[in-house]
Amino acid sequence: MGIFKDQMKKILLIRGLSERTINIYLHSMESFVRFFNKPPDKINADEIIQFQHHLNEKKVSYSVFNQYVSAIKFFYKNVLRSNVHIDRIFYTKRPKKLPVILSQEEIIAIYQVIANIKHKTIFITTYACGLRVSEASKLKVEDIDSNRMMIRIRCAKGKKDRYAPLPKKLLQVLRKYWKAMNRKPSIWLFPSNFYENQEKHISIRSIQFIIQKAAVKAGIKKKVSVHTLRHSYATHLMEAGVNLRKIQLILGHTSISTTAKYIHLADNYIRNFNSPIETLKI
Repeated sequence: MGIFKDQMKKILLIRGLSERTINIYLHSMESFVRFFNKPPDKINADEIIQFQHHLNEKKVSYSVFNQYVSAIKFFYKNVLRSNVHIDRIFYTKRPKKLPVILSQEEIIAIYQVIANIKHKTIFITTYACGLRVSEASKLKVEDIDSNRMMIRIRCAKGKKDRYAPLPKKLLQVLRKYWKAMNRKPSIWLFPSNFYENQEKHISIRSIQFIIQKAAVKAGIKKKVSVHTLRHSYATHLMEAGVNLRKIQLILGHTSISTTAKYIHLADNYIRNFNSPIETLKI
């Protein structure tokens, strides 16, 4: 990539994209260029199709495939300023799969097998507020507003702040966690390591490892990720009869259609109706 990488990074920063998105774009472009082993301005449209075919053969997920497409499109449009390749770069269709949902009993089972109080608190906070993993890792001590019973979530997806309700039970857990800490967190609610550096928050990978390990230990057979907690939280709200618009605001969804998918996951929406067969005289 050479000088192109520096130019691309500058433009990404100017556009105000998150650090994670910038890293994904740069990594994707580096892999793309490395595949051909020549400068990106020497790569033609047919070769881009060849690279996309290569990704299909590798059977990468739709999200990884589309990350590459977004990075390549951004590069040719904004860095190289050439539209010659743009119309030859296609996104792949997103499969319409319903996400994995944990029951409340499974949430309790995972919570109970986690011994470390910090890890236990991270897990239940993520579920109780429907947080994305990046949001959970970057919670600050000052974001917990016990007077208003709200949690402030800063610079979430799309660099938008929002508030989520702070449940009373979660506040009790957070206070227990606070009392158990010999060295109180000063900035981040969940620092990377109390005894090394409190200036850094716990990493996304650490949270992912904590929750996946706990799910296995609890004997959960489903494929559990941190985002599974967010899906489960939204579905449990839906089952409890919480208004769809309210769930949208809590989760920070831009479009209500994104929130509406949880209707298809809520047990009471699916089970509580009379099938037409009930009226058949058979």
